[in-house]
Amino acid sequence: MSGARFDLSFPPFDVLSAAGKEQLAGEADILFFGSGEEILSPERKVEALYLVAKGIVGEMATDELVGVYREEDIFDSRSLLTGRVENRFVAHEETLLYALPRQAVLKAAENYPDFGAHFFTRISEKSGLSVRSGGQAEWQKLFNATLREVGVRPAVFLEASASIADAARAMREHHCRAIFVRDHERVGIFTMSNFCDVIIEEIPHHAPIGPRAHYALHCCELDEYIFSALLLMTRQNIQRVVVTEGGIPVGVLPQIDLLSFFFSHSHLVSRQIAKASDLEGLIEAGRSIDAAIGTLHSTGMKTPQLARLVQALDLRLMERLWQLVAPPEMFAQSCLLVLGSGGRGEQILKTDQDNALIFHESLDPASVTQATEAFCAGLLKIGYPFALAA
Repeated sequence: MSGARFDLSFPPFDVLSAAGKEQLAGEADILFFGSGEEILSPERKVEALYLVAKGIVGEMATDELVGVYREEDIFDSRSLLTGRVENRFVAHEETLLYALPRQAVLKAAENYPDFGAHFFTRISEKSGLSVRSGGQAEWQKLFNATLREVGVRPAVFLEASASIADAARAMREHHCRAIFVRDHERVGIFTMSNFCDVIIEEIPHHAPIGPRAHYALHCCELDEYIFSALLLMTRQNIQRVVVTEGGIPVGVLPQIDLLSFFFSHSHLVSRQIAKASDLEGLIEAGRSIDAAIGTLHSTGMKTPQLARLVQALDLRLMERLWQLVAPPEMFAQSCLLVLGSGGRGEQILKTDQDNALIFHESLDPASVTQATEAFCAGLLKIGYPFALAA
């Protein structure tokens, strides 16, 4: 049954205009599922966002119940990006659903930024739907980030006359999966996927890459919102977008980088740590870890997984701090040990540290002491507290 009419006055639909609600409701279908009937599974392509009108839907990971959706809950918002779900969704009783077509939801998300911010958040509870809540405010901040803030992989160029072997060497040298191809006035792209065609068609490795490149590029400007790139990938069913500045390609944004930023924020934090050139950069990275914790918690990540992620980010931060305060020779001939709850991955928020250092006997102990004192002082400035007295 199509052309359904129903109330959309509750979150996240309450941020739509009256015309927006009417248009979305008009494109919805009404679906009925009996108790125990499967609604979605990893084997099926997802063509709609589902809104529970009546009944209960369970989300199953193998045989474990990991989510429950009741009246006015929606599922599975993340699947609309890839067209697939990770888990099974099953009706736990007779259930009535509104199926909102994928393209209609994406169009509404594009036209109404607040709705888009809600839509790309994993929603497990109705209380998590308020855009005014702290966690959602942080999520919306990420949602409104630009491609410049996300960071893109730098553009690597070759002439159209370069060989396929040249392309392979360039990809290996620059650790990339796509290179740009200059063919007079036009610019194309040659990706790892092209190598599959090269092998299947038995094209010689010395053949030029120009004829194998794709010149119909899907582009986003560097100062566009990441949501624009995500929509473009979704609508065109592509794995990367070309990022331009003033119409000139400056880099590539793969889907994996975008989703890592969008759904965990950890990829950006990790890169922020790696790029930090001084203590102030690491202090800012420490704040980003704290912000990521709030975002991840609000999107439904469980505590054990969150703790492991925080542990990985903390370890990278401490390694980078030691690299900044220790002379290169000392850094190369020492091993920093993170012990206690930090080493066991039991931390989420910053706590006092039980750390140790193993260093080569050729190093001057006084210099080592000076470096470790600078390391501890840096940890304090980043936000790790002193240990409380016993």
